[in-house]
Amino acid sequence: MLSLSSSSISSLGTGIGTNSQSNPVTWQTVFLTLVPLAMNTMAQPSGSVCGIRNRYRTYLRSSPVICAADCISILVQIAVIPVHLQTSPRIALDVLLHRRFDQYYEEEESEIAIQDLEKLTWFRWVFFVFGTFPPVLKLTAMENVLWSKIWGMIFLASFLFVEALALLPEPSRLQYTRS
Repeated sequence: MLSLSSSSISSLGTGIGTNSQSNPVTWQTVFLTLVPLAMNTMAQPSGSVCGIRNRYRTYLRSSPVICAADCISILVQIAVIPVHLQTSPRIALDVLLHRRFDQYYEEEESEIAIQDLEKLTWFRWVFFVFGTFPPVLKLTAMENVLWSKIWGMIFLASFLFVEALALLPEPSRLQYTRS
């Protein structure tokens, strides 16, 4: 005869995946999921970071705080440039791309550095698909690592946002003047 008590009924409700305290995520696992995200963000052609032209932009983008500030800076510029220059949003986007990327492409290429990875678009996308996307999926499935998820999503959003800007057609070489 089968007897069910209240404690045995309540234990039926705790199946696999509901008790997140039994398998906590180790810091090593979180670290190894954030590293590919940070490396992918560092290896893209970001041009100026937060409006500042800097030869250390690759290292600056290793910080999720700088990545978030850079995305906010781009959004603010997209909103302010059309109003400030009294022009259309398309011309404003050209101005933004010109300000952000022109000096990046005009830099002297005398030294071989980590920034050379920024010019290999195919490498960045292959690395993203095979090296970064699986850890992103793993990170989103983890529980009780809220700040790590936030950092990871900042890196991911920054990569996708700046990559979309980098893939836009090169702005025309027109001189933009205020009307």
